[in-house]
Amino acid sequence: MNGPVNSGAPAEGVVTAAVDAAADAGAAMLAAGGNAFDAAVAAACAETVWLPMKCGLAGDVVALFSRAGGPTRALLSIGRGPLALGAGTRLARTGPLSVGGFGAPEGYARLAGLGQLPLDRLVAPAVAMARDGVRWVDQAVRLTAESRDLIARHNDVTPYLPGGGLPVPGEALRLPGLADLLERFGRTGGALFHGEAGDVVLAHLRGLGGMLQRDDLVRAVACEMPCARVDLPGGGILEVTPAPTHGPIHADALARVLSGAAEVEAIRAARAGFDARAGGGTSVVTAADGAGNRVVLVHSNSFPQYGSGVVVPEFDLILNNRPGRGFALDAPAGHWNAPDPLSVPATTLNAWHLGRREMDVWGGTPGGENQAVWNMQVTAALMGGHDPQQAIDLPKWRLTSDGGIAWEADHAARDPADEAVEARGLRSALQAIGIDRRTGAFTIGVDPRTGAAARFNPAR
Repeated sequence: MNGPVNSGAPAEGVVTAAVDAAADAGAAMLAAGGNAFDAAVAAACAETVWLPMKCGLAGDVVALFSRAGGPTRALLSIGRGPLALGAGTRLARTGPLSVGGFGAPEGYARLAGLGQLPLDRLVAPAVAMARDGVRWVDQAVRLTAESRDLIARHNDVTPYLPGGGLPVPGEALRLPGLADLLERFGRTGGALFHGEAGDVVLAHLRGLGGMLQRDDLVRAVACEMPCARVDLPGGGILEVTPAPTHGPIHADALARVLSGAAEVEAIRAARAGFDARAGGGTSVVTAADGAGNRVVLVHSNSFPQYGSGVVVPEFDLILNNRPGRGFALDAPAGHWNAPDPLSVPATTLNAWHLGRREMDVWGGTPGGENQAVWNMQVTAALMGGHDPQQAIDLPKWRLTSDGGIAWEADHAARDPADEAVEARGLRSALQAIGIDRRTGAFTIGVDPRTGAAARFNPAR
Protein backbone atom coordinates (compact mmCIF):
# COMPACT_ATOMS: atom_id res chain seq x y z
CA MET A 1 0.00 0.00 0.00
CA ASN A 2 0.97 3.61 -0.45
CA GLY A 3 0.65 5.83 2.60
CA PRO A 4 1.18 5.14 6.29
CA VAL A 5 0.88 1.72 7.86
CA ASN A 6 0.15 1.53 11.57
CA SER A 7 0.51 -2.06 12.75
CA GLY A 8 -0.92 -1.54 16.23
CA ALA A 9 1.05 -4.56 17.46
CA PRO A 10 4.46 -6.19 17.17
CA ALA A 11 4.95 -7.38 13.62
CA GLU A 12 7.01 -9.72 11.52
CA GLY A 13 8.39 -6.80 9.54
CA VAL A 14 7.94 -3.72 7.40
CA VAL A 15 9.70 -2.42 4.30
CA THR A 16 9.50 0.79 2.28
CA ALA A 17 10.89 1.58 -1.17
CA ALA A 18 10.67 4.06 -4.02
CA VAL A 19 8.37 1.88 -6.17
CA ASP A 20 5.66 -0.66 -5.39
CA ALA A 21 7.43 -3.60 -7.02
CA ALA A 22 10.55 -3.06 -4.92
CA ALA A 23 8.52 -2.94 -1.71
CA ASP A 24 6.78 -6.14 -2.84
CA ALA A 25 10.15 -7.84 -3.36
CA GLY A 26 11.22 -6.90 0.14
CA ALA A 27 7.96 -8.06 1.66
CA ALA A 28 8.30 -11.40 -0.12
CA MET A 29 11.60 -11.98 1.68
CA LEU A 30 9.98 -11.25 5.04
CA ALA A 31 7.22 -13.71 4.21
CA ALA A 32 9.84 -16.32 3.26
CA GLY A 33 11.46 -16.14 6.70
CA GLY A 34 13.99 -13.42 5.98
CA ASN A 35 14.74 -10.47 8.22
CA ALA A 36 14.95 -6.72 7.65
CA PHE A 37 18.35 -6.99 5.93
CA ASP A 38 17.01 -9.55 3.45
CA ALA A 39 14.03 -7.30 2.73
CA ALA A 40 16.19 -4.21 2.23
CA VAL A 41 18.63 -5.89 -0.18
CA ALA A 42 15.86 -7.51 -2.24
CA ALA A 43 14.01 -4.20 -2.48
CA ALA A 44 17.20 -2.34 -3.42
CA CYS A 45 18.04 -4.83 -6.18
CA ALA A 46 14.53 -4.38 -7.59
CA GLU A 47 15.03 -0.61 -7.58
CA THR A 48 18.13 -1.06 -9.76
CA VAL A 49 15.78 -2.41 -12.45
CA TRP A 50 12.95 0.11 -12.08
CA LEU A 51 15.21 3.13 -11.48
CA PRO A 52 18.56 2.17 -13.07
CA MET A 53 19.38 5.80 -13.82
CA LYS A 54 19.44 6.49 -10.06
CA CYS A 55 21.04 3.40 -8.53
CA GLY A 56 22.72 0.17 -9.51
CA LEU A 57 25.59 -2.28 -9.34
CA ALA A 58 28.02 0.34 -10.69
CA GLY A 59 27.05 2.84 -7.98
CA ASP A 60 27.53 3.18 -4.22
CA VAL A 61 25.74 2.10 -1.03
CA VAL A 62 25.46 3.86 2.32
CA ALA A 63 23.47 2.35 5.19
CA LEU A 64 22.59 2.90 8.83
CA PHE A 65 21.53 -0.19 10.75
CA SER A 66 21.06 -1.96 14.06
CA ARG A 67 21.18 -5.72 14.58
CA ALA A 68 18.58 -7.12 16.99
CA GLY A 69 18.53 -4.03 19.15
CA GLY A 70 22.31 -3.61 19.21
CA PRO A 71 24.23 -0.36 18.67
CA THR A 72 23.60 1.71 15.58
CA ARG A 73 26.30 1.20 12.94
CA ALA A 74 27.07 2.79 9.60
CA LEU A 75 28.17 1.08 6.39
CA LEU A 76 29.91 3.18 3.76
CA SER A 77 30.63 1.36 0.49
CA ILE A 78 31.78 4.16 -1.80
CA GLY A 79 34.35 3.86 -4.58
CA ARG A 80 37.58 5.77 -4.01
CA GLY A 81 39.17 8.15 -6.47
CA PRO A 82 40.58 6.39 -9.56
CA LEU A 83 44.23 5.37 -9.25
CA ALA A 84 45.05 7.28 -12.45
CA LEU A 85 44.59 10.52 -10.52
CA GLY A 86 47.99 9.83 -8.98
CA ALA A 87 49.55 10.03 -12.45
CA GLY A 88 47.99 13.41 -13.18
CA THR A 89 44.86 12.36 -15.09
CA ARG A 90 42.08 14.89 -14.52
CA LEU A 91 38.49 14.13 -13.73
CA ALA A 92 35.50 15.33 -15.72
CA ARG A 93 32.06 15.94 -14.23
CA THR A 94 30.37 13.38 -16.50
CA GLY A 95 31.46 10.97 -19.22
CA PRO A 96 34.15 8.25 -19.13
CA LEU A 97 36.59 10.40 -17.13
CA SER A 98 34.06 10.85 -14.32
CA VAL A 99 33.69 7.15 -13.44
CA GLY A 100 35.04 5.72 -10.19
CA GLY A 101 35.17 2.27 -8.60
CA PHE A 102 31.92 0.55 -7.70
CA GLY A 103 30.91 0.28 -4.04
CA ALA A 104 27.44 -1.18 -4.51
CA PRO A 105 28.26 -4.90 -4.90
CA GLU A 106 30.24 -4.99 -1.65
CA GLY A 107 27.65 -2.86 0.11
CA TYR A 108 24.67 -4.99 -0.88
CA ALA A 109 26.61 -8.18 -0.11
CA ARG A 110 27.71 -6.98 3.35
CA LEU A 111 24.12 -6.17 4.29
CA ALA A 112 22.88 -9.45 2.82
CA GLY A 113 25.38 -11.21 5.07
CA LEU A 114 23.37 -9.95 8.05
CA GLY A 115 20.25 -11.63 6.70
CA GLN A 116 18.82 -15.14 6.85
CA LEU A 117 18.46 -15.95 3.14
CA PRO A 118 21.07 -16.66 0.43
CA LEU A 119 22.04 -13.80 -1.85
CA ASP A 120 20.82 -15.51 -5.01
CA ARG A 121 17.35 -15.69 -3.50
CA LEU A 122 17.39 -11.99 -2.65
CA VAL A 123 18.25 -10.97 -6.21
CA ALA A 124 15.85 -13.43 -7.89
CA PRO A 125 12.87 -11.00 -8.04
CA ALA A 126 15.06 -8.32 -9.64
CA VAL A 127 16.48 -10.82 -12.14
CA ALA A 128 12.96 -11.78 -13.21
CA MET A 129 11.89 -8.14 -13.48
CA ALA A 130 14.87 -7.24 -15.67
CA ARG A 131 14.42 -10.28 -17.91
CA ASP A 132 10.63 -10.14 -18.24
CA GLY A 133 10.46 -6.34 -18.38
CA VAL A 134 9.12 -3.57 -16.18
CA ARG A 135 7.16 -0.40 -16.95
CA TRP A 136 8.69 3.00 -17.45
CA VAL A 137 7.45 4.96 -14.42
CA ASP A 138 6.94 8.72 -14.44
CA GLN A 139 10.09 9.67 -12.54
CA ALA A 140 12.26 7.44 -14.75
CA VAL A 141 10.79 9.04 -17.87
CA ARG A 142 11.39 12.53 -16.49
CA LEU A 143 15.01 11.78 -15.58
CA THR A 144 15.60 10.27 -19.02
CA ALA A 145 14.22 13.36 -20.73
CA GLU A 146 16.57 15.50 -18.63
CA SER A 147 19.48 13.24 -19.61
CA ARG A 148 18.81 12.69 -23.31
CA ASP A 149 21.78 14.66 -24.62
CA LEU A 150 24.17 13.09 -22.11
CA ILE A 151 23.05 9.54 -22.96
CA ALA A 152 23.25 10.17 -26.71
CA ARG A 153 26.72 11.71 -26.39
CA HIS A 154 28.29 8.59 -24.88
CA ASN A 155 26.21 5.71 -26.27
CA ASP A 156 24.96 4.34 -29.55
CA VAL A 157 21.94 2.04 -29.27
CA THR A 158 20.65 1.76 -25.71
CA PRO A 159 17.38 0.54 -24.19
CA TYR A 160 17.19 3.80 -22.27
CA LEU A 161 16.50 5.71 -25.50
CA PRO A 162 14.17 3.24 -27.26
CA GLY A 163 14.42 3.68 -31.01
CA GLY A 164 16.64 6.70 -30.37
CA GLY A 165 13.77 8.58 -28.74
CA LEU A 166 12.32 9.11 -25.31
CA PRO A 167 10.28 6.47 -23.49
CA VAL A 168 6.70 7.09 -22.42
CA PRO A 169 5.14 6.14 -19.09
CA GLY A 170 3.85 2.59 -19.11
CA GLU A 171 6.07 1.47 -21.99
CA ALA A 172 7.96 -1.79 -21.42
CA LEU A 173 11.62 -1.68 -20.39
CA ARG A 174 13.46 -4.98 -20.80
CA LEU A 175 17.03 -5.26 -19.57
CA PRO A 176 18.33 -8.77 -20.33
CA GLY A 177 21.95 -7.75 -19.85
CA LEU A 178 21.18 -6.39 -16.40
CA ALA A 179 19.30 -9.60 -15.59
CA ASP A 180 22.42 -11.60 -16.40
CA LEU A 181 24.60 -9.28 -14.30
CA LEU A 182 22.24 -9.44 -11.31
CA GLU A 183 22.20 -13.22 -11.58
CA ARG A 184 26.00 -13.21 -11.61
CA PHE A 185 25.97 -10.94 -8.55
CA GLY A 186 23.83 -13.52 -6.75
CA ARG A 187 26.69 -15.99 -7.24
CA THR A 188 29.74 -13.77 -6.72
CA GLY A 189 28.58 -11.09 -4.29
CA GLY A 190 31.07 -8.32 -3.62
CA ALA A 191 33.57 -9.82 -6.08
CA LEU A 192 31.21 -9.20 -9.01
CA PHE A 193 33.62 -7.02 -10.99
CA HIS A 194 36.84 -8.81 -10.01
CA GLY A 195 36.76 -11.09 -13.06
CA GLU A 196 35.05 -11.31 -16.44
CA ALA A 197 32.37 -8.70 -15.71
CA GLY A 198 35.07 -6.22 -14.73
CA ASP A 199 36.98 -6.96 -17.93
CA VAL A 200 33.89 -6.09 -19.98
CA VAL A 201 33.43 -2.79 -18.15
CA LEU A 202 37.10 -1.82 -18.45
CA ALA A 203 37.22 -2.63 -22.16
CA HIS A 204 34.18 -0.45 -22.80
CA LEU A 205 35.63 2.46 -20.82
CA ARG A 206 39.01 2.18 -22.53
CA GLY A 207 37.27 2.48 -25.88
CA LEU A 208 35.77 5.78 -24.70
CA GLY A 209 39.01 7.15 -23.24
CA GLY A 210 38.25 6.36 -19.60
CA MET A 211 40.86 6.04 -16.84
CA LEU A 212 39.53 3.17 -14.70
CA GLN A 213 41.93 0.27 -14.05
CA ARG A 214 41.50 -3.29 -12.77
CA ASP A 215 42.83 -2.31 -9.34
CA ASP A 216 40.08 0.31 -9.09
CA LEU A 217 37.54 -2.52 -9.31
CA VAL A 218 39.15 -4.93 -6.85
CA ARG A 219 40.04 -2.52 -4.04
CA ALA A 220 37.88 -3.29 -0.99
CA VAL A 221 35.67 -0.30 -0.25
CA ALA A 222 32.95 -1.44 2.19
CA CYS A 223 33.68 -0.09 5.66
CA GLU A 224 31.54 -0.58 8.76
CA MET A 225 31.99 2.07 11.43
CA PRO A 226 30.27 3.80 14.34
CA CYS A 227 27.58 6.29 13.41
CA ALA A 228 27.82 9.99 14.19
CA ARG A 229 25.61 10.94 17.15
CA VAL A 230 24.21 14.21 18.47
CA ASP A 231 22.37 14.70 21.77
CA LEU A 232 19.48 16.98 20.90
CA PRO A 233 18.25 20.02 22.82
CA GLY A 234 15.05 19.10 24.60
CA GLY A 235 15.91 15.40 24.78
CA GLY A 236 16.47 12.66 22.27
CA ILE A 237 19.38 11.65 20.06
CA LEU A 238 20.03 11.77 16.34
CA GLU A 239 22.33 9.16 14.81
CA VAL A 240 23.49 9.64 11.22
CA THR A 241 25.93 8.25 8.70
CA PRO A 242 29.28 10.01 9.26
CA ALA A 243 31.40 12.10 6.89
CA PRO A 244 32.05 12.08 3.99
CA THR A 245 28.26 11.61 3.80
CA HIS A 246 25.98 14.56 4.45
CA GLY A 247 24.77 13.03 7.71
CA PRO A 248 26.72 15.59 9.79
CA ILE A 249 25.01 18.45 7.90
CA HIS A 250 21.62 17.02 8.88
CA ALA A 251 22.66 16.58 12.52
CA ASP A 252 24.21 20.03 12.85
CA ALA A 253 21.21 21.71 11.23
CA LEU A 254 18.66 19.89 13.40
CA ALA A 255 20.51 20.82 16.58
CA ARG A 256 20.50 24.46 15.46
CA VAL A 257 16.76 24.37 14.69
CA LEU A 258 15.95 22.86 18.08
CA SER A 259 18.04 25.64 19.66
CA GLY A 260 15.91 28.29 17.97
CA ALA A 261 17.42 28.87 14.53
CA ALA A 262 15.25 29.08 11.41
CA GLU A 263 15.51 26.00 9.18
CA VAL A 264 17.01 27.81 6.19
CA GLU A 265 19.69 29.54 8.23
CA ALA A 266 20.45 26.30 10.10
CA ILE A 267 21.07 24.35 6.89
CA ARG A 268 23.21 27.09 5.38
CA ALA A 269 25.38 27.27 8.48
CA ALA A 270 25.73 23.48 8.65
CA ARG A 271 26.68 23.26 4.97
CA ALA A 272 29.28 25.98 5.37
CA GLY A 273 30.83 24.09 8.26
CA PHE A 274 30.96 20.85 6.25
CA ASP A 275 32.72 22.57 3.31
CA ALA A 276 32.66 19.77 0.73
CA ARG A 277 32.66 22.26 -2.18
CA ALA A 278 30.77 19.71 -4.25
CA GLY A 279 27.32 18.30 -4.58
CA GLY A 280 24.43 13.00 -5.58
CA GLY A 281 20.94 10.40 -8.00
CA THR A 282 19.75 8.28 -5.26
CA SER A 283 17.11 5.88 -4.04
CA VAL A 284 16.21 4.71 -0.54
CA VAL A 285 14.91 1.54 1.09
CA THR A 286 14.04 1.10 4.77
CA ALA A 287 13.15 -2.07 6.66
CA ALA A 288 12.56 -3.29 10.20
CA ASP A 289 11.47 -6.55 11.78
CA GLY A 290 10.10 -7.93 15.02
CA ALA A 291 13.52 -9.23 16.07
CA GLY A 292 14.84 -5.69 16.45
CA ASN A 293 16.74 -5.39 13.15
CA ARG A 294 16.52 -1.97 11.47
CA VAL A 295 18.18 -0.73 8.29
CA VAL A 296 18.11 2.34 6.05
CA LEU A 297 19.83 1.63 2.71
CA VAL A 298 20.68 4.54 0.42
CA HIS A 299 22.13 3.70 -3.01
CA SER A 300 23.15 5.91 -5.87
CA ASN A 301 24.87 6.42 -9.22
CA SER A 302 25.64 10.01 -8.06
CA PHE A 303 23.83 12.10 -10.71
CA PRO A 304 20.18 10.96 -10.88
CA GLN A 305 20.37 11.72 -14.58
CA TYR A 306 22.25 8.54 -15.50
CA GLY A 307 25.40 9.08 -13.44
CA SER A 308 28.30 9.45 -15.86
CA GLY A 309 26.00 8.96 -18.85
CA VAL A 310 28.03 5.90 -19.89
CA VAL A 311 26.10 2.63 -20.36
CA VAL A 312 27.94 -0.70 -20.73
CA PRO A 313 25.79 -2.32 -23.43
CA GLU A 314 26.54 -5.94 -22.54
CA PHE A 315 24.98 -5.40 -19.11
CA ASP A 316 22.60 -2.45 -19.70
CA LEU A 317 24.69 -1.02 -16.86
CA ILE A 318 24.79 2.71 -16.10
CA LEU A 319 28.13 3.77 -14.60
CA ASN A 320 28.49 6.19 -11.70
CA ASN A 321 30.12 9.60 -11.75
CA ARG A 322 30.84 9.62 -8.02
CA PRO A 323 34.39 11.07 -8.27
CA GLY A 324 33.39 13.50 -11.02
CA ARG A 325 30.55 14.84 -8.94
CA GLY A 326 31.66 14.11 -5.38
CA PHE A 327 35.16 15.56 -5.36
CA ALA A 328 35.63 19.32 -5.38
CA LEU A 329 37.36 19.47 -8.76
CA ASP A 330 38.69 22.99 -8.19
CA ALA A 331 39.72 22.52 -4.54
CA PRO A 332 43.28 23.45 -3.60
CA ALA A 333 45.76 20.70 -2.80
CA GLY A 334 45.34 19.60 0.79
CA HIS A 335 41.59 20.23 0.94
CA TRP A 336 39.89 17.16 2.41
CA ASN A 337 37.65 16.75 -0.66
CA ALA A 338 40.25 17.42 -3.37
CA PRO A 339 40.54 14.61 -5.97
CA ASP A 340 42.87 11.89 -4.72
CA PRO A 341 43.24 8.18 -5.53
CA LEU A 342 43.24 7.24 -1.83
CA SER A 343 40.24 9.36 -0.86
CA VAL A 344 36.52 8.69 -0.75
CA PRO A 345 34.69 11.64 -2.34
CA ALA A 346 32.00 13.48 -0.43
CA THR A 347 28.51 12.15 -1.01
CA THR A 348 25.10 13.64 -0.32
CA LEU A 349 23.87 10.16 0.66
CA ASN A 350 22.85 9.99 4.30
CA ALA A 351 20.56 8.01 6.58
CA TRP A 352 19.32 8.71 10.08
CA HIS A 353 17.87 7.31 13.30
CA LEU A 354 15.99 9.59 15.69
CA GLY A 355 15.66 8.24 19.22
CA ARG A 356 13.00 9.70 21.47
CA ARG A 357 11.62 8.51 24.79
CA GLU A 358 8.51 6.95 23.25
CA MET A 359 9.59 6.08 19.71
CA ASP A 360 12.57 5.30 17.50
CA VAL A 361 12.34 6.48 13.88
CA TRP A 362 14.62 5.39 11.01
CA GLY A 363 14.57 7.15 7.65
CA GLY A 364 16.06 8.74 4.58
CA THR A 365 15.31 10.24 1.18
CA PRO A 366 16.88 10.73 -2.25
CA GLY A 367 17.43 14.31 -3.34
CA GLY A 368 21.08 15.13 -3.96
CA GLU A 369 22.01 18.33 -2.13
CA ASN A 370 18.51 18.36 -0.60
CA GLN A 371 18.76 15.02 1.18
CA ALA A 372 20.03 16.62 4.38
CA VAL A 373 17.59 19.51 3.84
CA TRP A 374 14.52 17.27 3.65
CA ASN A 375 15.74 14.84 6.32
CA MET A 376 16.21 17.77 8.70
CA GLN A 377 12.69 19.06 8.00
CA VAL A 378 11.24 15.63 8.80
CA THR A 379 13.23 15.08 11.99
CA ALA A 380 12.38 18.60 13.18
CA ALA A 381 8.69 17.82 12.64
CA LEU A 382 9.06 14.51 14.49
CA MET A 383 10.65 16.35 17.41
CA GLY A 384 7.66 18.69 17.28
CA GLY A 385 5.27 15.81 17.93
CA HIS A 386 4.21 14.73 14.44
CA ASP A 387 4.07 11.06 13.48
CA PRO A 388 6.18 9.84 10.53
CA GLN A 389 3.48 10.28 7.89
CA GLN A 390 2.48 13.72 9.14
CA ALA A 391 6.13 14.81 9.21
CA ILE A 392 6.59 13.71 5.60
CA ASP A 393 3.31 15.23 4.39
CA LEU A 394 4.03 18.71 5.79
CA PRO A 395 4.96 21.33 3.14
CA LYS A 396 8.67 21.33 2.32
CA TRP A 397 11.30 23.64 0.84
CA ARG A 398 14.53 22.96 -1.06
CA LEU A 399 17.76 24.64 -2.03
CA THR A 400 17.98 25.74 -5.66
CA SER A 401 21.05 25.44 -7.87
CA ASP A 402 21.77 29.16 -7.53
CA GLY A 403 21.70 29.07 -3.74
CA GLY A 404 18.12 30.28 -3.34
CA ILE A 405 15.09 28.61 -1.80
CA ALA A 406 12.06 27.09 -3.52
CA TRP A 407 9.01 26.52 -1.34
CA GLU A 408 5.97 24.36 -1.81
CA ALA A 409 3.18 26.86 -2.33
CA ASP A 410 1.32 25.98 0.87
CA HIS A 411 4.37 26.35 3.15
CA ALA A 412 3.53 28.68 6.04
CA ALA A 413 7.00 30.28 6.07
CA ARG A 414 7.06 31.20 2.38
CA ASP A 415 7.30 34.87 1.50
CA PRO A 416 4.98 35.60 -1.46
CA ALA A 417 7.97 36.97 -3.36
CA ASP A 418 9.92 33.71 -3.04
CA GLU A 419 10.04 31.00 -5.70
CA ALA A 420 7.27 28.44 -5.28
CA VAL A 421 6.28 25.07 -6.67
CA GLU A 422 2.84 23.53 -6.39
CA ALA A 423 1.84 21.85 -3.15
CA ARG A 424 3.67 18.51 -2.85
CA GLY A 425 5.56 19.49 -5.99
CA LEU A 426 9.11 18.75 -4.82
CA ARG A 427 10.93 15.55 -5.79
CA SER A 428 11.50 14.12 -2.33
CA ALA A 429 10.85 10.42 -1.71
CA LEU A 430 10.99 10.48 2.07
CA GLN A 431 10.57 7.20 3.92
CA ALA A 432 10.48 6.58 7.66
CA ILE A 433 9.69 3.70 10.01
CA GLY A 434 8.71 4.45 13.61
CA ILE A 435 8.90 1.78 16.32
CA ASP A 436 6.99 2.23 19.57
CA ARG A 437 9.49 1.52 22.35
CA ARG A 438 6.80 0.10 24.64
CA THR A 439 4.80 -2.14 22.30
CA GLY A 440 7.09 -2.67 19.31
CA ALA A 441 4.33 -1.47 16.98
CA PHE A 442 5.40 0.04 13.65
CA THR A 443 4.24 3.36 12.21
CA ILE A 444 5.37 3.97 8.64
CA GLY A 445 5.48 7.15 6.59
CA VAL A 446 6.11 7.30 2.83
CA ASP A 447 6.23 10.31 0.54
CA PRO A 448 3.19 10.97 -1.65
CA ARG A 449 5.21 13.34 -3.85
CA THR A 450 6.97 10.63 -5.87
CA GLY A 451 4.98 7.52 -5.01
CA ALA A 452 7.11 5.79 -2.38
CA ALA A 453 5.52 2.58 -1.12
CA ALA A 454 5.28 0.60 2.12
CA ARG A 455 4.51 -3.03 2.93
CA PHE A 456 3.69 -4.57 6.30
CA ASN A 457 4.01 -8.29 7.05
CA PRO A 458 1.97 -9.29 10.12
CA ALA A 459 3.45 -11.70 12.63
CA ARG A 460 2.63 -15.32 11.91
